Amino acid sequence: MKLTAFRVFNYRSVNDSGWIEIDPLTVLVGKNQAGKTALLRALHKFNPYHNDPYSLDREWPRGRRKERHQEATVVSVRFVFTEDERKRLVEMISSPMPESVEISRLYNGHRTFTFPDTFKPDEKVAQDLRAHAERLAKHVHDGCSADFRAAAVGYIEELTVKLGIADFPTTRKLLQSGQKRLISAASGEEPHAVRDQAALEAIRAAAQQMLEICPSSSLGSLIEREVTKMLPVFVYMDDYRLYRGTTFLNQLKERKDSKQLTEEDETVLILMEMAGLSLDDQVAKVKQQDREQRALDLNDASITLTSEMADRWSQEQYIVQFHADQYHFMTFVRSPDQSAMISLEEESKGFQWFFSFDLHFAHETQGSLQGAVLLLDEPGLHLHPKAQDDLLRRLEAYCKGNQLIFATHLPFMIDLTKPERIRVVERNESGTIVTDDLFSADEDARFSLFAKMGMSASQSLLVSKYNLVVEGSDDFWHIVGMSEIAKRAGKLGLDDRLQVTAAGGASEAAYLATYMYGQDLNVVVLFDSDKAGETAEEALIKKWLAKYRSKQIHILKVGDFFAEPRSKATLEDMFTEEFYLPYVNNAYRKELGETKLSLQSRKQPQLVQRIEAALKGSGVKGFNKGRPAKLIRDDLRSKVASDLPSEASENFKRLFAKLADLVRSWDKV
Repeated sequence: MKLTAFRVFNYRSVNDSGWIEIDPLTVLVGKNQAGKTALLRALHKFNPYHNDPYSLDREWPRGRRKERHQEATVVSVRFVFTEDERKRLVEMISSPMPESVEISRLYNGHRTFTFPDTFKPDEKVAQDLRAHAERLAKHVHDGCSADFRAAAVGYIEELTVKLGIADFPTTRKLLQSGQKRLISAASGEEPHAVRDQAALEAIRAAAQQMLEICPSSSLGSLIEREVTKMLPVFVYMDDYRLYRGTTFLNQLKERKDSKQLTEEDETVLILMEMAGLSLDDQVAKVKQQDREQRALDLNDASITLTSEMADRWSQEQYIVQFHADQYHFMTFVRSPDQSAMISLEEESKGFQWFFSFDLHFAHETQGSLQGAVLLLDEPGLHLHPKAQDDLLRRLEAYCKGNQLIFATHLPFMIDLTKPERIRVVERNESGTIVTDDLFSADEDARFSLFAKMGMSASQSLLVSKYNLVVEGSDDFWHIVGMSEIAKRAGKLGLDDRLQVTAAGGASEAAYLATYMYGQDLNVVVLFDSDKAGETAEEALIKKWLAKYRSKQIHILKVGDFFAEPRSKATLEDMFTEEFYLPYVNNAYRKELGETKLSLQSRKQPQLVQRIEAALKGSGVKGFNKGRPAKLIRDDLRSKVASDLPSEASENFKRLFAKLADLVRSWDKV
């Protein structure tokens, strides 16, 4: 079964997460305390590898004590069946099976199953059996005794009632033993005796036919039991401790016997367990001075663990070798590209982390990974950015044959080339919610994405000669979209060599431009003509550019690209109010209902300020520019130049012309 979506209710910070669509590899992005762990924990307990029941006392959301009850749903999960699974179920019930099922788990541990409304496996069987039961009546006629007729009618009605609710177990009991009342009611006197007996035999024969097609239990229950066996196991990991491969076995045994094991002791014991080594046996062999046998044991254990890791983790091959000097136990590990065996403690922290992560994963799942759902909470948290990037690629291999969901707030753990995997987790007054709409998420939730945009660009810019830095992703999509429209009309757009990079705000744009500048790259940065843009511009000039007086950087302000330059303007103003406002109304349709914003006041010079004031007047707090930006982005893909206000086209034309001039000047250098 393949997980396609899940929804969490009534769990810690989550009142209702909304449906979260799942890819083979899905990343939950959000700041600390947003509720990422709560989502993973709730999902893990749906069908955990190790028993881990829900706790109403510890996990029910605070402040809703009067509502809590054991029958409350914690998580609902949607699955699709594989072809083999559907075939097995079809053979079991001799009826077509739907492609999907929704299963919920309650606080009391019970599961409920919801199939599509058209799927009613019990109904067809019950309908056939009811038709048989109705035909029984033809055997009861006026020639039978009154007592027999009354008993037979009652018997048939009882069968019909039980079949009406698909109570097959009770139906079978009635078919097997229910005729006793008919025997007692049959008359022994003529003229009714012969007729009663004939009717009784006919009913017995019909009942036997019904028994042959009546299942011993509800087909729905049978399917639920079989589907439960098919469920993938859920493996949750949030403990990424390093494995230490060196210890003194006699001291380790003393701590184990006295139940005073340290975390490092536990990791060594796991290492030995995975290799098939017994601590007690190894201590005994030291005392017996059986060096030859001990060497053979350690060599065999080394091969065993190396093989175990190779069989389970195709993405990395480890070669493990154990050595011992009396009680001193040592682990040496190397990857195939290393020439020498090195003590695990002497390897780089990144290598130690990867080895420990792989080993911990293998131990936790005991090899039962195929088809599992792997849930990782903040993997790579203590790795440096390059190693985090390596881990992100490594996770691709972990999810082969499985599904993997991980939570992170680390920019380097986000692959922006695959946005379909990203789910943004945020927390508001109603609790933790999840969205795949990157534009509608709040500023805190989007910060990691913006940071990643900047970091990815800064890395790729080492091979990009010309660069335009803008304040945010909204600006990025607006400029790129308008450029494409201009190019489709055969007019001037962005130079194909100019790489546009979105930062996480004006201050981050200044920082990113400085980074590129320090790499001897050609950079132009575009700021809004507002307070944030002015502050960032001043910081860029005074704090950073003074360090690079021998170089040249270009700073552009949005307000300079209007027919009459403006001192206060953002990129949204370049579209004009006429064009931009309908997108705001559509983006806020849920909050505004049938109301349409009207921007009567001109006190605020910037369009976004006027919109924010109008929204506030309609009871909507704050204005998220990302929401209309998404609609504009999607719309610009199909628009042509004539669909736009001429003023907007002219504004962007002036911007593109200025950028073209800069590129030409860079070409000459």
